[in-house]
Amino acid sequence: MLLALSFGLELTPWAQAWLVTPWTDAVARVAGTLMRMFDASISTTGNVIATTRSAFAFAFQFGSLILPAVALAVLWVALNQRFVAALRRRSGPPSSS
Repeated sequence: MLLALSFGLELTPWAQAWLVTPWTDAVARVAGTLMRMFDASISTTGNVIATTRSAFAFAFQFGSLILPAVALAVLWVALNQRFVAALRRRSGPPSSS
């Protein structure tokens, strides 16, 4: 239900202008900055990361790249609560023994 609602919300012009575009632009800026540490020819414009040495470019699109990955991770955590709880118990504070 939440996934269907978020896909529907993403399609509205308001959500595109105020949520989707700023989010995808920010993801591209952060990823481009990290990539520039290894290759100075990387540039970002909006949601596009490109290299100035070739014709290679990559564009972040919320509905096709970001939302499905995040939705699957959230769904996995929701469906595996016992496993996640066991991980939390195991990674608790160290014992003083």
